[in-house]
Amino acid sequence: MVFKSSCVISLYQETIKNLKKKEFEIVGYARKSPSNDKDEKRVKLLQKMVDNLQNRSLTTRVYASFSSSASTPFSERDTTNNKSMIAKLNNVKGDTQGKHQC
Repeated sequence: MVFKSSCVISLYQETIKNLKKKEFEIVGYARKSPSNDKDEKRVKLLQKMVDNLQNRSLTTRVYASFSSSASTPFSERDTTNNKSMIAKLNNVKGDTQGKHQC
């Protein structure tokens, strides 16, 4: 059976809403791989990811990594100072290391 994407998204969001009713918190994570892109472009692309997480996945908190590889362990990500870039993002609670703070 083939589902239309709008039906799949609706079912997914209904599941998320049910989790929220049970007091689960929906946490999202957006990451950009290291590249030579200008900072402004990276911020713009990360903001689009954050917006999608909030609109599609109905996240209550989002964390972002300005520049990290997928193969890098979470404990080693965002150890350099990219806080000023993360601060330019709307609706982001912090970087990867911020995940350990409550």
